[in-house]
Amino acid sequence: MFNQLYNRVARYCSYGFFGCLATMATHNHVHADDVKALHFDGVDDYVTMGNTLGLSELTISVWFKKDAGGALGSSGAGGVNVIPLVAKGRGENDASTLDCNYIFGINSAGMLAADFEEGAAGVSPGINHPVVGVTPVVEGVWQHAALTYDGATWKVYLNGQLDAELYVGQPLRSDSIQHFGLGAAMNSSGTVQGYFAGSLNEVSVWDHALSQSDIENLMTSTPAVTETGLVGYWPLEQASGVTVADATGNNDGVFTGETESTWVDSNFVRADFVTPPTNLRAWASQVGAISLSWTDQASTEAGYIVERYDSSAAAWSELATLPADSTSYLDESVDLDVDYLYRVRVSGGATSLVTQANAGTSAGHHVTKLRYGVNGYFDALDVGLRQYVAPGPDVTWNIVTLYTDNNSSTNEDQILMQFPNLEGAIADGKVPAGSVVQSATLRIWVGDGNEKSSNTISMYPMLSDWDSHSTWNSMVDGISPDGVEAASIPDFAQNGLNVASVWSEWDLTERVQSILDGSHTNRGWVLLNAGSNGFGITSSESSDLSLRPELVIHYTLGAVPGSPTDTSVSRTPENAALITWTDSVSDEGNYIVERAYSLDGPWTILTDSLPAGSTSYSDSTVLEDTKYFYRVSASNTFGSGEPDAVQAFRFGTGTSALEFDGIDDYITMGNTLGMSELTITLWFKKTGEGSTATSGGWYSRHSTRRERSR
Repeated sequence: MFNQLYNRVARYCSYGFFGCLATMATHNHVHADDVKALHFDGVDDYVTMGNTLGLSELTISVWFKKDAGGALGSSGAGGVNVIPLVAKGRGENDASTLDCNYIFGINSAGMLAADFEEGAAGVSPGINHPVVGVTPVVEGVWQHAALTYDGATWKVYLNGQLDAELYVGQPLRSDSIQHFGLGAAMNSSGTVQGYFAGSLNEVSVWDHALSQSDIENLMTSTPAVTETGLVGYWPLEQASGVTVADATGNNDGVFTGETESTWVDSNFVRADFVTPPTNLRAWASQVGAISLSWTDQASTEAGYIVERYDSSAAAWSELATLPADSTSYLDESVDLDVDYLYRVRVSGGATSLVTQANAGTSAGHHVTKLRYGVNGYFDALDVGLRQYVAPGPDVTWNIVTLYTDNNSSTNEDQILMQFPNLEGAIADGKVPAGSVVQSATLRIWVGDGNEKSSNTISMYPMLSDWDSHSTWNSMVDGISPDGVEAASIPDFAQNGLNVASVWSEWDLTERVQSILDGSHTNRGWVLLNAGSNGFGITSSESSDLSLRPELVIHYTLGAVPGSPTDTSVSRTPENAALITWTDSVSDEGNYIVERAYSLDGPWTILTDSLPAGSTSYSDSTVLEDTKYFYRVSASNTFGSGEPDAVQAFRFGTGTSALEFDGIDDYITMGNTLGMSELTITLWFKKTGEGSTATSGGWYSRHSTRRERSR
């Protein structure tokens, strides 16, 4: 069900990283209510600047409002099919100046997507390196998109939030002679493929990768035309004409298509843009329910709409409409062991990034799924080492399909794979420390007939360090399972896989448990082939996120702590309530003290941060002649234990009490207060044995009851 869901919604989700909005000192606010925008009909409208803006690093920033319609353009085999926003090139010819330098647009599932074809100095000139976002854009509202490439890593931003990231490590085709344009993708002769339907505003191009904070600044301010590295800036605010002015004076464009209603009132003012929620998280907080939380970044929103993807309808459905300033929601309409996609949208505006959660398999059983790009998890690594043929022993092998084999034509290919940072909070999609792993399964996609193998493929734990730049030579002639570079015994061995287009599942339960226990350092694994029949897997570089390697961990939480004992409450000379208890718990992380006015609550937390081993807490906020109930519980990362017996305590109106010695002290009022109905109430504290009395005779410590005379 999950794969079908992903296939129908472009199969990606993330909750990314977010920063604070700031404004560059060199920027100026210039928007007004009558600002214009350039509208594209999605049929034959586009802007061309000719063969210009060839870049080896870049930032593209654009405000857009997408309409229904438009047409797709392609960056070639292995690339992307997008409705273009900004592009220099499209699919034409490989390994030449007719390659695509860069293309940025919206794919058929509504996600931001980009691609470039590798430059002449790269390992595989002409090969495509696509990246796809994880969050569908919303039609009919203004949104901001940005794309950066720093010579090594793609980053895609939607409304200032990191929506996708992909390490490539190869050069752009900066000498491409294909044409640059807006709203379309063109080849070297200017022939168009793909048309954008909607309006564009504030398009800027830079010759280097801006930071996330810089991109957030572009959402709040216009760039100064003198800023370093700004190579093109088209405000698209003129009221008429076919010449599209570049404010930097470098690359004016020509609008082609129907000119009627081309320049439109955009009604777009930066100050009116309502920033969507950030830091959206979703997790199984209880059996049959998923909790959502987010950061409210706006101050002028009318409200929020919580949406969940409905795989049966292939559409987003509304779960709830919440008031302004909301930051949480509980979805109780979930099934067990089903992956759900969520987003939170500003009423009438833009959406948060998408996040994923699984409700678990049963009470107390949780599921964590780690995959590059999902829920902001960009830690996963997989690289290839090749001994002989291209890319060669001194180059990292980063392509969509990685191979492992040992044959005469290539000598040996090896695959390194790692899922770092497994441990963390449930709400962050990680596994809490001390959890018990029920199963841990690596799922890898064997794509086509060239990737299956009849050989034994073994997965050995790595004992030596490596990173995303490792090569055959940097690892000293590749990896050997010698007990030094890698363990001599594999964690899993696949004895031949002669079927293509399937998921291959590898059991790593014991290893993942040892990583979480801290008894094994997580350096990932190396996949080695026992023979010459190559075995291939789809890597984390795949633009289809649903086919990337995935580590699925089913686990139960460790035990919550027990309860403290002997809880009591007394009054201090300073007129505070002193709560004391016996620290009879050994696995607590902290103690929690709560207070209520009734046994049934509601309970107010006085402190939840008393360190382990604590035995007392002083409550100085008590009032005279007020009755309080106190309880104390121990807590750790897995939750809180049962609180100790509730203790009731009332503060009197004075500070004095009368003490009786239990021997001969008493008070008498004589023959008075005879009653036929009565209520007696008092506070007392017993400090010794005293002596007893009855209403039908008498007792003492040294006698038995005597019968009354009749």
